[in-house]
Amino acid sequence: MRSFTLRLAVILPLCFLGLLRPATADPSCGRDGVPINGIARPAGMDTYMYFGPDYSSDTPSPMIIVFHGTVDISNLLFQIYSETIENSTDRIWRNAIVIGPMAQEHGLWYEGARQYAPEVDALLEFMHRHYNIDRDRVYAAGWSAGAVFLGNYSYLRQTVFAGAVFHEGGGLFGVSGAQVSDRCKLPVFFQVGANDFMMPQIERHRSFLAARGHAVVFHAEAGREHGMATWPSSGITPFEWMRNHTLCGSLQPGRCEAQPVTEQSLHAQYRYLLSIMGPHLEGHIKSYGTGFAEVVRVLTVAPELEELTLLNLPDDVMQYIPKMENLTELSIEAQAMGEQGLSASKQFKGQGLRFLAGSKIRRLNLSNLTEMDSDQLLHLKQMPELKELWLSDIQLNEGSIDHLGQLSGLRRLVISGSGLDEGQLNRLKSLLSETEVFLR
Repeated sequence: MRSFTLRLAVILPLCFLGLLRPATADPSCGRDGVPINGIARPAGMDTYMYFGPDYSSDTPSPMIIVFHGTVDISNLLFQIYSETIENSTDRIWRNAIVIGPMAQEHGLWYEGARQYAPEVDALLEFMHRHYNIDRDRVYAAGWSAGAVFLGNYSYLRQTVFAGAVFHEGGGLFGVSGAQVSDRCKLPVFFQVGANDFMMPQIERHRSFLAARGHAVVFHAEAGREHGMATWPSSGITPFEWMRNHTLCGSLQPGRCEAQPVTEQSLHAQYRYLLSIMGPHLEGHIKSYGTGFAEVVRVLTVAPELEELTLLNLPDDVMQYIPKMENLTELSIEAQAMGEQGLSASKQFKGQGLRFLAGSKIRRLNLSNLTEMDSDQLLHLKQMPELKELWLSDIQLNEGSIDHLGQLSGLRRLVISGSGLDEGQLNRLKSLLSETEVFLR
């Protein structure tokens, strides 16, 4: 068996032609005219692609889609799966394809800021259309944040995958118990470290599925923390487990239709959310912060929610805020992620503020939204209950000063990192003569 070290490279345009249709062999483009060990853009999504050593378009190929962790731009899990196949002696896997789509712009699958599910749908459709994929052997794997995304996606697409592998992560957010229990029983494999900080969430995920009849393998590495138990050190491997599961063996006729989101399913998911948070909540949530768009929708049925923080979420999430009848304090923030300072602030541009018209929100905090269009502040005058406004790292101009000057009911305005000079600040104070204005 030849030695192999996976290297990642950008595919030249000539090789990219191999993504459009199976082509004749070309040594510049890898196996059977398709690129290997590289990045391409099938269906417009940056994707790592690997084709097994015995790949042939004449034979149906198993396929594994791998979702990377937070800002894991090298996609370590993709490399592990690809390298394992390269050195495998199993004829099934030597003909396999591995694809590793990249969460666009920020490397955050779980943030919900982009509608990733349709993008992944398009990628899978592209692969089925242009390659000879064995539909009974399409699998999914996710690591850390990628496993969290997979927890949602796999249970909303249970007629797609023959099995799902969760590496050091998992959870169900935005998928209610009612939806899951009435759907196909997707086989799952958990590979985790016993000391992983995500273990409580992972354990609840495992128990939730096992109680509903899913075939579950749970492998916890003793003494290992998050990031130290990506692959089993002993026992059955994900490849051995996947070999024993096919899509046709897991489907249940008449039970695989997508279930619509209803008031009942939202309440079911809210109860699941409470079970994650723990009994100290006494059955209700009064204050919550989330980076999951799906969770915001669930919180519309939270009866006592008074304070909410939204992290790295897009404008359209704001449509759910008016349904939170007792909400009085709202924070919309962006946070830098990882060593590269990646930020999701681009996702919120301010148009969503229009949804707050007529709301009962008394205190609003907008923080680090560097791409926000400050002219959107004009929507704030439609918030009759707004008394306190905090603006941090939002560039203000003459137009936005005029918009703020119309907030006659405002009692306190705190501004930092706005770029206002002394003259502009004085003009703002004159417009808001009944308001305490602070520049920090």
